[in-house]
Amino acid sequence: MWHKRFGHVSFGYLKHLFPELFLNASPPLFKCETCELAKSHRVPFPPSLNKSPLPFTLIHSNVWGPTKVSTLNGSRWFVSFIDDHSRMTWVCLMKTKQDVCSLFKQFYSMVDTQYKTSIQVLRIDNGGEFVNHEMKQFLHGQGIIHQTTCLYSPQQNRVAERKNRHLLVRATLFEANMPLHYWGKSLTTALCIINHISSRSLDFHTPLNTLNQSLSSPLTPNCWRELSQ
Repeated sequence: MWHKRFGHVSFGYLKHLFPELFLNASPPLFKCETCELAKSHRVPFPPSLNKSPLPFTLIHSNVWGPTKVSTLNGSRWFVSFIDDHSRMTWVCLMKTKQDVCSLFKQFYSMVDTQYKTSIQVLRIDNGGEFVNHEMKQFLHGQGIIHQTTCLYSPQQNRVAERKNRHLLVRATLFEANMPLHYWGKSLTTALCIINHISSRSLDFHTPLNTLNQSLSSPLTPNCWRELSQ
């Protein structure tokens, strides 16, 4: 039950959260057929141990899509913005990839207004939605360093690529027997869980608390949700 409630997280992670549930059994004894179906992937690349010292020093971003099945409101893509320091994540569903630049401007304004700080570096792949005149002009005007990865090297944008896979928790849809048109609802539900659940990469603190503790202006209840609707 707790495995399902936390979006099908690993049983090893659940043991850290609820050790009393594993007094008579070890994590390898538990199997979830839904997870085996939904989470199969290639062998991972070695993790990077580098992390920004302050929030919004580096933002990872990536666009996922198009999906064959659109959401109920017609969205087929989503863009994610991830703070390298706290791993706090913002997501926005999109009907077209051309919305990326305007959404990043909205995200930049939110950071400037809510947290009284500025984004210093944006790291993305070489997608045309990021590498274009409008985006370059905006980044240059705001003094933001634009880092792009090498072609066919998604591991260089590892944080954003892995976060997309983390957000697309297909296991919740499979478990609930929901139509694929609800993948947008599943995505925003996963976003809420991920931002509020402790992370191994943050020494088992939550992204939300990590961000709040690093800033003088605490996160308001709804400001992280604005981009997720």
